[in-house]
Formats: sequence, structure tokens, C-alpha cells
Amino acid sequence: MIRYEKMFARLAEAGWDGEKLLKQHILGPKMLRMLQNNEPVSLELIDRICRLLKCQPCEVMEWTPDDAGR
Repeated sequence: MIRYEKMFARLAEAGWDGEKLLKQHILGPKMLRMLQNNEPVSLELIDRICRLLKCQPCEVMEWTPDDAGR
């Protein structure tokens, strides 16, 4: 499973929260909800976040084994 906790920590460090991301039209409500729920998102969205934070994808997401053992 891909998890985005690192992304939210980096965003907070940079002064961004969900409300600000929505107001600035960086993310839409659906995309924010998907990230908060660790659901799959497009690489375009990851690219947008990485450009905002000036970082690499590995700095905003990580893979962990899921509970189903796939």
C-alpha cells in the first residue's frame, strides 16, 4: 500500500494544510480525500505536490505491505 503521511508532514512544515491546498486550487476535495485515505492517485498529482514542495516522490510517499498480504 502506498501511504502519504510523509507528504502531509512535509506540507505542514512548508505551511500548507488541506484548507489552503483547496483554496489555492492545488488539490480538489476528491484528491485531498483520496490522499488522506491512502488511496491510489495519479502520478500527475504526485508531480504537482513534488513541484510545490520541490522534492522527490520518495519524500512524500512510501510503500508498506498491506494487510491482505498481496
